[in-house]
Amino acid sequence: MKHTDYKDVMVFCEQREGHIEKVSKELVSKGRELANELDCCVRALVLGHNMKDDLNELIQLGADEVILVDEKELAIYMTEPYTKQWLRLFLIENLMLS
Repeated sequence: MKHTDYKDVMVFCEQREGHIEKVSKELVSKGRELANELDCCVRALVLGHNMKDDLNELIQLGADEVILVDEKELAIYMTEPYTKQWLRLFLIENLMLS
């Protein structure tokens, strides 16, 4: 599959101090509306540490799948560790293409 064939809605969920930010929850809900119109799925991507408590809420808000990368180095946003995880997910593991 080419990246141009990808049809799902992907929402990157921002977190602070181990909790999903309100704006990310709103984006998952809007993503659900868009996915319903496009007849596709919503995937929520969470990078952080010890984030499991908020993940069920993302499902309740409309995510079909929550992808969690739980690493201690992701507890606080820093560009380099987050970029390394994005590259791993999208280039190495072909997250968008699976």
